[in-house]
Amino acid sequence: MLTQAVDTYLAVRRATGFKLQDDAWYLYSFARFASTQGDTHVVAPTAITWAGLARSESQRATRLKAVIRFARFSRAVDDRHELPPQGVFSSQRHRPVPYLFSHEEIQALMSHAAQLGPAGSLRPQMYSTLIGSLNL
Repeated sequence: MLTQAVDTYLAVRRATGFKLQDDAWYLYSFARFASTQGDTHVVAPTAITWAGLARSESQRATRLKAVIRFARFSRAVDDRHELPPQGVFSSQRHRPVPYLFSHEEIQALMSHAAQLGPAGSLRPQMYSTLIGSLNL
């Protein structure tokens, strides 16, 4: 039952120009999983359980979003399909805020770098030249 619904969904979406290669894999995998659970329609707890099997949080969110789109489509024909809730898995990665050095911090850093050893190496000359060219 679910596999036929997935076939219909993919045929209609592809007819409108969508390739849906990843979605096809996700939805057929979900249909097989749901069938082993005895489900003939999209059931929210089954969808969440299946999506939760992915290794990363973003993969879980991607899987669940594919099932949600499929469930919306299928629900228009048969209201026994449940819509899984959105936001169960977070697809956003939290990046740290970059630290921006002030003009004074850059000057201090370059001054200290110019004093680096070992004595007689090219390093102090190189940084002295660099500091002069930056006009700090």
